[in-house]
Amino acid sequence: MMYRIAPIGLLLVLSLSLLAACGPSTTAENDDGVDPAALSEAERWLALVDANDYAGSWAATGDLFKGEVSEEEWRESMAVFREDMGAVRERTLQDQTLETIMPGAPEGEYLMLEYRSVFDQQARGAELVVLMRQDDDSWRVIGYFLQ
Repeated sequence: MMYRIAPIGLLLVLSLSLLAACGPSTTAENDDGVDPAALSEAERWLALVDANDYAGSWAATGDLFKGEVSEEEWRESMAVFREDMGAVRERTLQDQTLETIMPGAPEGEYLMLEYRSVFDQQARGAELVVLMRQDDDSWRVIGYFLQ
């Protein structure tokens, strides 16, 4: 599955090669297979993006993301990118994958959440939100992809 990335050269996102070359997959631990804290953080972050609060969404990302993408780059690219897609009308979690090794990134816990999404300008879309567990045990977004 190919994902379109906001047109700012998100080096981190490109270097992760998220779906194909990752190590063995496991699922998070609850009845739905999703870590509730990670899911909550992803939904909080997506709400910022949906509200066009790109500065707030950048501020809520992990240090790995911030080290690769400046706030200005993020704000500018997301404004253009989301304008092309329109507002989100519907979003449903479809899949999740927990990884401990990601190409081009330090070892850690990474959770990839794939959503099926409907936008005003695109009836069928997919979003991939990648989170990383931080040193303080919280989850932060480090990647965002659209298809």
